[in-house]
Amino acid sequence: MKFLLPIALFLAAAVVLAYADDAAWNAFKSKHGKMYKNSTHEAKKRANFEKNVADINSHNQLHAQGKVSYSKGVNHLTDMSGEEIKNWMAEHDTPVGFHKAPSTLPEIRQATTGYPAALNWASSSCMPPVKDQGQCGDCYAFAATGVLEFLRCSATNQLVILSEQSLTDCSTPAGNAGCNGGLALQAWNWVIPNGQAKNATYPYSSYTSGAAGTCQYTYNPTSYNVNQTTWGYTTQTWNETSMIPGLNAYGPIAVSIDATYLSSYAGGVYDDPNCSTTATNHAVILVGYGTDTATGKPFWILRNSWSALWGEAGYFRMVRGKNMCAIAKRPVYAVINGVQPKV
Repeated sequence: MKFLLPIALFLAAAVVLAYADDAAWNAFKSKHGKMYKNSTHEAKKRANFEKNVADINSHNQLHAQGKVSYSKGVNHLTDMSGEEIKNWMAEHDTPVGFHKAPSTLPEIRQATTGYPAALNWASSSCMPPVKDQGQCGDCYAFAATGVLEFLRCSATNQLVILSEQSLTDCSTPAGNAGCNGGLALQAWNWVIPNGQAKNATYPYSSYTSGAAGTCQYTYNPTSYNVNQTTWGYTTQTWNETSMIPGLNAYGPIAVSIDATYLSSYAGGVYDDPNCSTTATNHAVILVGYGTDTATGKPFWILRNSWSALWGEAGYFRMVRGKNMCAIAKRPVYAVINGVQPKV
């Protein structure tokens, strides 16, 4: 399957401003519905915006010269400081006991021989729309839920939007911490015995509050909306190549990455030497892979939870084969009733 770049959205995201004058600042606030507490708060946010716009312009000059393989653009995160971005990314490690897979599924160690040169689950009718976690640091809930939505649809031919809020509010016994971070695999450890609510009955409420609520979900066998039976690692030995057979066999994979420098990404193949190859702070979904025809760079295709206004309509491509941003640290796949996705 081909990765279809949404040209219109990409171009809109890639437009940068020469100077953050009043008109540009007001246009930014209007487009993204920005409301600030007071004039002091707004002045601080505008200073962040101006600094980030300058960085975007400088980076895109290098991109225009062919010196970097991705572009940056103004988006709804452009008024955030680096420290705010860092604090907002709340994926965190917990004691190793929480990380144990609930089954004896082996790690995937096959070579990539025999698999297609490109794969993109994002083009499947079972891929749900891109979502936005807002001000809550519950990226793990979005990564866990997106995978389950896809697999449930593959098994039933019906796409049902599930509730991230139920995982944010309820999966603390499995090691997660509401809007203060967690891991997708820990969310799955909670889903396996409890199921997961539909978004229609348990809608997302942490978008603006940035806080989890009290768990309102009660397990009921007659409304068990996700029959997840297990999950497993594609690798625990940083074997990046294991993710290709994993994607082909099990569908989208939840991964952990270092997203410290990703907030202004607009398009292209992300390849940044500043990105850590050991530490992670954000959970996303790996949905495919391919090779960029313009640069020849092999890439992964990943789905984010920062809205469709970010990146390539909510997705991004990251260079493959370098363990960029520590992508091989914790790749995990889910299984629903033993059903494998449709290739």
